[in-house]
Amino acid sequence: MTGIDLSPDMIGKARARAQSGCAATIACLEVMDAHHLTFPDQSHDAVVAQFVITLVSDAERVLDECRRVTSPGGEIILVNHFYSETGPMAWLERRLAPAAHRLGLRPDFPFGRIVAWANATPDCRIIERRASGPFGWFSIVRIRKVDVARGS
Repeated sequence: MTGIDLSPDMIGKARARAQSGCAATIACLEVMDAHHLTFPDQSHDAVVAQFVITLVSDAERVLDECRRVTSPGGEIILVNHFYSETGPMAWLERRLAPAAHRLGLRPDFPFGRIVAWANATPDCRIIERRASGPFGWFSIVRIRKVDVARGS
């Protein structure tokens, strides 16, 4: 497994944690911008982006990079909060969004952006969105990169 982060400090913390045995086996940790991955095309069977996609400046660019480095048949797995579209939580999230933005968070990021990206990307299909975490606050989203020539 390879881990990346834009922050050298966070990579340092991850290295210390990995060396202490408190983390999963990690082969490599690198400082890298998710907008510009340095991995070769189709070099990963799976790409996992936990709590990333709603924080980056260009989510679609990051998804494009994830797609580029994922092999056909592989998956892009997102774990994130996407805003509620209806009901009291939707109202509350929109009211709190300005304060959250000042902290660098984007609680008003719509899942529809992920759907629109997948619909515009011929070789990617959303195969699952599952609620996770306390009160189902987070989503686990699985996107499969299909082999367009084979249709699978």
